[in-house]
Amino acid sequence: MTAKKQYRAEEKFLILKEAEERGVVVTCKRHGVDPTTYYVWKERYASEGIEGLVPKKRGRKLDLGKTKELEKENAMLKKLLLEKTLEVEMQSEIIKKNCCLVKKRK
Repeated sequence: MTAKKQYRAEEKFLILKEAEERGVVVTCKRHGVDPTTYYVWKERYASEGIEGLVPKKRGRKLDLGKTKELEKENAMLKKLLLEKTLEVEMQSEIIKKNCCLVKKRK
């Protein structure tokens, strides 16, 4: 099984333009592109422009910038959760002490 060629957006665009001039079948054979793939590219180009032709990343990879941003947000949320947990514990302690004081006064 041979690996599929990854086409850049510019290459896809040129293939689309060539197919308009010379025909889909001839152009697809010349570049080794399946006609179904050609029509997918054509549809994406029609709906999204050149951005639709940019190769999509496969797999579950996140870019490092996004990963760092998510890690920062996660750390901030953990800190907020810790602060709220401590606040609730302190309020519970105050309520318990006040209840004991009220009972002793009676």
